[in-house]
Amino acid sequence: MQNWFCKNCETINNSEEFICEVCGKRRPTLKYYRYEMAGEYGTFNLLWESEETTKVYLLKKGKKISLDVSGSYLLKNCKNKETITLLLKNEIAEYKSEITILYEKPKIKLFEIDEERILSGNKINVTWETVNSSKTQILGVGEVESTGNRLIKVEENEIRLIAENELGQVEATKTIEIIPQPVIRFFTDKISPRYEIGDSISFKWQTANATKIELDTPTGKVDVSELEEYIINATESYTFRLIVTALDERTIFEKEIDVEVYQKPVISYFTIEPKVVVDVMPVTLSWKVEHSRCVEITGVGIVPQESKKEVLCSKSTVFTLIAKGELSDVSIEATARVFPTPIIEVLKVPMPDFESHFHVDFDLRPPKIDLGVRPTINFDIPSIKFTEPPISTLDIKIPNLMAIRLKENLIKLPPISNNFLSNFKRLYNYVRGKIRAKR
Repeated sequence: MQNWFCKNCETINNSEEFICEVCGKRRPTLKYYRYEMAGEYGTFNLLWESEETTKVYLLKKGKKISLDVSGSYLLKNCKNKETITLLLKNEIAEYKSEITILYEKPKIKLFEIDEERILSGNKINVTWETVNSSKTQILGVGEVESTGNRLIKVEENEIRLIAENELGQVEATKTIEIIPQPVIRFFTDKISPRYEIGDSISFKWQTANATKIELDTPTGKVDVSELEEYIINATESYTFRLIVTALDERTIFEKEIDVEVYQKPVISYFTIEPKVVVDVMPVTLSWKVEHSRCVEITGVGIVPQESKKEVLCSKSTVFTLIAKGELSDVSIEATARVFPTPIIEVLKVPMPDFESHFHVDFDLRPPKIDLGVRPTINFDIPSIKFTEPPISTLDIKIPNLMAIRLKENLIKLPPISNNFLSNFKRLYNYVRGKIRAKR
């Protein structure tokens, strides 16, 4: 410490004295003057507090830096054992105080990781703080800032932080458990990604390094950890997900399969009315189909899903309705039975002559009618009362089978007996059979 000069009385005073021994005036004084190491190597924080002081200056390498009478100052690029001078002034005197910067070994004030168990290949968050370090590094990463925070990919079971300067080095280590990544080797459905409602879907998978396996379905998640296959009925289109929980019991891995589900085609009805006709009469086809992309009727073609259509058949016909879905077809048959129009030869019956205005009552007994085939069939014709002009020939057709006509005039017959109709049907069928045989 140096002696100081009092400007008031021009007295030189001992450095240890704060008050001039002649005039009693006070020189500037320091309550404290010290330094602290900052984070960056070669950087120090100067701290001071002065009394009876109007101005303070920092003297360093020929530079004069004005400071507050009390406070702090960040001093950079200081060398070990470098002397830093603080100059204090008031109206009475000037006073200097010196401090020598002495380096220490580096220190690691903070070294933390956010996880101690981590999946292989994942990153971990590392936070650190060192002081008085000329070089700071993380093994496997390289040189880093003296203070920092960084995501670091884990390669080894240890993370080492090293801080050093010319006086030595210090290090800190964190141990990490590296967990293998879960693996979904395969996830597939057994048949196809396209199904109809009600079909069975069989899922299979194979995984490794998993603590839990779940299958996400339309009804929710199902734990399938103990299974190798899961069967579910198709209800709707859905994206099925296999969810695998890693050994850290936190990380999730997924794989998806898109499944399309379609409605089966449904035939509500397919009818023919009437079911039995003669070949000159049409039939009406009626139908209704649901969930079909295409509807076809054999002999008719492509038709709407619901409609009706009149069709003329020349012979008995089997109609097939085919409803085509996305994945399958359904069909149904309906038969129209067609009989040919009956052809009856004219039955000619000789009749007696009578006057137009003559009223005649008589019983007409059946003549023997030879149709040129054997056997000859005789049948009874009921009694007929004629009140019409003379006729010579009858053209006969039995009701529901034939009509009875006169060549010249129509006559009315009384009701015909069941026995007569039965015999006449036998005759008709026999003649029809003979005609077909001759063809």
